[in-house]
Amino acid sequence: MPEAPVPPLRTIKDRLVRGGSGVFGLRVGAMGLGFFVDLLLTNGLGLFEYGLFSAGVSCLTLLLSVGVLGMNGAMLKIVPSEGMRGHHDLARGMIRWSSRRMTIAGFVLALGMATSAWLLRPFLNPVLVRVLLVLALFLPLQVVAVHRQSVLTALKHPVLGQFPEQVLRWAVFALSLLVTAIAGVQIDAVQVAWMYGGGIVAGLLFAHRWQSKQLRLQLPASRVRFESNAWWWLALPMCWNTVMRMLGGRADPFLLATMHGPDSAALYAIADRLASLLQLGLMAIGVVVAPLIAERHAAGDRRELQAIATLAAKGLAIYTLPLAAALVVTGPWILRIFGRDFSSAYPALVLLVAGRSLMCMAGCVGYLLSMTGHHKPLAAVMTTTAAIKLGLNLVLIPTFGNVGAAWATFCSLLITSLWLAALVRRRVGLDSTLLSAMRSAPAC
Repeated sequence: MPEAPVPPLRTIKDRLVRGGSGVFGLRVGAMGLGFFVDLLLTNGLGLFEYGLFSAGVSCLTLLLSVGVLGMNGAMLKIVPSEGMRGHHDLARGMIRWSSRRMTIAGFVLALGMATSAWLLRPFLNPVLVRVLLVLALFLPLQVVAVHRQSVLTALKHPVLGQFPEQVLRWAVFALSLLVTAIAGVQIDAVQVAWMYGGGIVAGLLFAHRWQSKQLRLQLPASRVRFESNAWWWLALPMCWNTVMRMLGGRADPFLLATMHGPDSAALYAIADRLASLLQLGLMAIGVVVAPLIAERHAAGDRRELQAIATLAAKGLAIYTLPLAAALVVTGPWILRIFGRDFSSAYPALVLLVAGRSLMCMAGCVGYLLSMTGHHKPLAAVMTTTAAIKLGLNLVLIPTFGNVGAAWATFCSLLITSLWLAALVRRRVGLDSTLLSAMRSAPAC
């Protein structure tokens, strides 16, 4: 079957702007819902139980990164490139193959999560144990939801792909909390975990419906073909990279809750939520550029790859730098909105803002490496920095609490951003950083 025609650079730029704007709008909406949810939770649960709930979600997120087996990233590479070549049977085969394996992994990990929580109950807070058991029930559904959303993104529908996870899930969760608040019902962390699971179910139902529709429209193949060995070799390094990234970025509330207390975990969770505003641009652009990078790499066009990297760097710089300054200046006032006690999280907020700003200035380094086949060096970086982060957490958290966790995050992000930017330059031959945006970019 002949290859599909390669779109011109202007079309790629337009697609990047439109898709990035749409995903960014969804991310902003999701962040607004997230802040609204946090306000309801901090006022409804209090500092202590909010910390326990945050620790449970931290554990769920880490296991989710294992359950997807790296196949969400593999689909972003395989489905667009095979679709461009007209190999619809391989694209459909990848989707079916990954769905089965991710579903099995979700159930296995859910069983392991529930069993571990039950066996460790003498050493954990009883409420945290119950939160973990409830969230374990929803872990398989979350894994399947991620698969459906990844298919939509790989089919170049990033807005549809991100809507269930970024907006619908949080909207259902927020509505549940709001109804209980209006009704005057007193809730605890376990009940909140059930409501959180309800949002997961809503997102799954939406994503499943739209995935089925887009598959019929875009991949009208009557048969499927599998290349299991090649796909495993692609997915497993991506899985490892994702787990290391999550271990370095999402395990902090759980470590804080168990090593320094739920109060410290709650303070860090709110500071991290504010600092994660800086990642909106990177996430929005990354979701759009991933299939584009895979497509242009398959076409062997380095010039347009550099143009994509430069456009991404420009957008990230315009978004990140003013917002970082605003967060540092207004941070003390924003933190007080969540409660008087949260103002003590300001030092952690400053460190997290600095670290995430550095990561954004490095550009879409992870996507550029993973979508061009450089999984092993990426895995080496993520493993090393995750080990550094974990070691620093173990040393700093017992003494400094949430500020110690923030210092560990800052150091790991600094090392990661510098190392990955250097790898992109050496292995891919591209400049992904802010410097590429400051130089004269190729004509687009």
